[in-house]
Amino acid sequence: MKQTLALLALLLAFLPGALTAQTAKKAPTKAYASLEYSDDETQLVITDASGNALVPSDGLVLPAGTVVKTLKTSAEIKLNPNGSIIKLSAATSFKIENLKETDGTGSNDFALLGGKIRTVAAKLAGASNTPGYNIRTPTANCGVRGTDFAMLYDPTNNKDWVCVQEGQVDFTNITTGATVPVAASQFANTFDPVFQAGAVDATRLAQLFSDVAFVKLNPLDVPSKTLTPVTQEKTPAPATAEATPTEPKPAAPAADDPMMEFLKKFFGLEVGSVTINGTTYSKAVLSPVVSFDNFKLGLYLPIVYTRDMFDSSDWYRPAGNNEWSFGSDKSGLGNQAADFGKDLALKIKYLEWGTQGVDPYYLKVGNLRTMTLGHGTVVRNFANDQDFPAVRKIGLNAGAKFGGFGFEGLADDLADPSVVGGRISFDLVGDQVQLGFQTTVDLHLANSQEVASSPFASWYGNTSDSYGDPMLLVGGLDLQLFKIDMGSVFRAKAFVDANTLALYNRKAAPALGLVRSAIPEGFDTTTLWHDGELGSFGTEAGFMGNIAVVDYRLSFQTERGVYHNALFQGNYYRTRLFMLGFIQQYAYSDKATRESMDKNLNLGIYGSAGFNLFNILTMEGAYRYPLVLDSSGGLSFDENGDYFKIRFDVPKDKIPFVKLSGGISYERTQFVKSLLHGTNLFDVNTVLRGEVVYGLVQSLDLVIGVSTATIRNPDGSVQYDSAGQPKVSPTISLDTRLSL
Repeated sequence: MKQTLALLALLLAFLPGALTAQTAKKAPTKAYASLEYSDDETQLVITDASGNALVPSDGLVLPAGTVVKTLKTSAEIKLNPNGSIIKLSAATSFKIENLKETDGTGSNDFALLGGKIRTVAAKLAGASNTPGYNIRTPTANCGVRGTDFAMLYDPTNNKDWVCVQEGQVDFTNITTGATVPVAASQFANTFDPVFQAGAVDATRLAQLFSDVAFVKLNPLDVPSKTLTPVTQEKTPAPATAEATPTEPKPAAPAADDPMMEFLKKFFGLEVGSVTINGTTYSKAVLSPVVSFDNFKLGLYLPIVYTRDMFDSSDWYRPAGNNEWSFGSDKSGLGNQAADFGKDLALKIKYLEWGTQGVDPYYLKVGNLRTMTLGHGTVVRNFANDQDFPAVRKIGLNAGAKFGGFGFEGLADDLADPSVVGGRISFDLVGDQVQLGFQTTVDLHLANSQEVASSPFASWYGNTSDSYGDPMLLVGGLDLQLFKIDMGSVFRAKAFVDANTLALYNRKAAPALGLVRSAIPEGFDTTTLWHDGELGSFGTEAGFMGNIAVVDYRLSFQTERGVYHNALFQGNYYRTRLFMLGFIQQYAYSDKATRESMDKNLNLGIYGSAGFNLFNILTMEGAYRYPLVLDSSGGLSFDENGDYFKIRFDVPKDKIPFVKLSGGISYERTQFVKSLLHGTNLFDVNTVLRGEVVYGLVQSLDLVIGVSTATIRNPDGSVQYDSAGQPKVSPTISLDTRLSL
């Protein structure tokens, strides 16, 4: 009985729409549009001018005011009686605003609200010099005569373009009022720096039209339609009278085939070579990608070997770990389970859900090139992949905001965490004034792989216990004073942060003569407060936001003792051993030593700016100008305290007629010192990443990559030079990257 009532309710719910659809199928005598084809009608949402839902079906009449939305399907629409046809790709919203009547009154007006369409427009009588059709987007208007063209509107990616396959259209940038004629084999985009029509070759033209090929309707049947030289060719009609003429397709699978579309998005392969620690390896890396809505998942499935790809004993093992063993090379259930989880996690290159600073929540997992907490005064642009692919870590950076409460968290490696941090915030006056508390901890400041072969081993010992196995705790409070939000035109918020640091020693360690005093077990706040006075601390105050397309940050910093702002940044791993040495000297030496380290106040003016120019060029630069205020009140430049960063990125297929893309990032402390004294620009203080991509043929790229990585022994311990600094070498890779 319940099933019968549910069925009756379902029928009643769809009855008005069904009646509307059946009534609408009676062809009116005046001009009308009709839905002719969709590969999945359940993925269509159609509403009339009053907002009433229409039930999708072949032949459904679409009156003026109708909005057709395609979800995971495409659709084909025909204008009657003139014969023009329109193809809507998936994820498209299209509105029929007006239709020109058979007596010549009115006009054919349409709106592309989002997505991509192809239109094969019939030539109208008396329209040789006047557009017979108008298709508008929020930023452009396309005046059309008889022609075959495609349009796409995607403001998120700065795309509002038209590409003509046959005939000519008048394309107007609504923002500027400029109009350009776009003829056959030409392309124009309102978001381009220079709004003009440019030529596209046959390969590019076919690519732009590949996902809007007609299935049921045939462009050759459109009145006054001539032969299109790119995607169609005249073929004899099928012998059977019942057969429907179709637009011929290339022998390769159609681009809108769901399986092909899935493989194109999912499949990626790199084959080439990579130099790690001076040894050149061959590699084959399968890189599947899954992406939908705000979710992105990229896997990294590598085989890196010296001679024999099929001999697992010949494969490269990051930090001594066989990442393909999944616990089989361990003894004991606990060790096997831990190694299984670690090896499985290493196959995740990245996982992203939501966008930091935009969505109310965000999640990032994998090889993370930038992690920041709050205003970035403790953790800013921290990276867990600075030695990738020589060393791979699975990091975590996540956050959410619920009403007036927010939190953020990070971990550098889920399999073996060392740096973990968190921040909570509270809105005090709306979202204008906000108070936050943050703490970031290095769980293993005396990292066993670093101290084992360190130059300090002869003084302190070669185990972490020799240093008291300390944890470094860094944090404090931050305050947002106000913010201004004028959308994409101007945003700004003022902030002031204050932070300090302390230690927690897991073990007690004995005194070492004149080198240091004994290390107590437990919390040690000597770095924060000693000898009845304040010790090490740092403050930062400034502004951050954006002006149009430029993101900016300008702040004033103060530092004293062993603290420095943005302590966790790009090359933290490579410099923390010296941080350990300074902290132990400060905390476990005499009062005179601490006073000498406290006597100067380090100052800094930090500025950064970055922009994305129409998704063609991304550029970011930053510099910290360092000063020292001595006890006598004198100011001087501190050549050990500056910071420099520059980054360029050019996405693929963004430079017309050039098959080059890629990017480079150079980040360094003590930059001026390296210029003044001829120091190696690629030493331990540097993080370098870059790649140049050249398109060989369709779907096949040549990729040259370069980065810097710490040189390690087979067991994962760090190698040091005669000056006591970790050795750094370039990692160079040459790959051929295949994608469908």
